[in-house]
Amino acid sequence: MMHRIPMLILGITQFAVLEAQIVVDSSIPLTSYNQKFALKLGKKKKLQSLTKISKEEAAEKAEALCHEKVTSQYITHQGQLLYYVLHTPTCIVKINALDGKKISLKKKPKETDK
Repeated sequence: MMHRIPMLILGITQFAVLEAQIVVDSSIPLTSYNQKFALKLGKKKKLQSLTKISKEEAAEKAEALCHEKVTSQYITHQGQLLYYVLHTPTCIVKINALDGKKISLKKKPKETDK
């Protein structure tokens, strides 16, 4: 009987410690903030700060090349080349963000109705 009492007390204290750990751990939120969007936004801002021409100037050049309004645009890089990609209804234009020269002009294929 003498041996059972210390074992019982030891078991109760261990259970209390375990219960306290569960309470502390449950106060930590299970979801964390997704920083992926913030990192992408920071990358875009850094790329924009490296450019020599603005996106408005790039849009004007694309409109002059395609004779249409720009529908969407974004800045990207490939290796050391920093450029804008501008979309119009019929073409895709890539313009160097450092000197404003045209890199490529690709016509979109016409959609045929079947």
